[in-house]
Amino acid sequence: MEENTEKYEKNVKLLEQALEIYSIQTRANAELVKGAWKSVKKSLHFYTDKHQEFIKRLNYASVAIDNEYNIAPPEV
Repeated sequence: MEENTEKYEKNVKLLEQALEIYSIQTRANAELVKGAWKSVKKSLHFYTDKHQEFIKRLNYASVAIDNEYNIAPPEV
């Protein structure tokens, strides 16, 4: 009976150690994901800003072309 108790106590200690390891790893993974998400958001904001700037410049160019070459189609 004592042998079983010692065996169970040893197993409980091993399980506690495993739980601690998994807890530490989970916290580390959560921090890694948070850091990666911040980086992705920063990249997305940069891309969005550049894309909006590109669209504005494209619209300016389109208006300039329309003003320069606004020729009425020939009447048939």
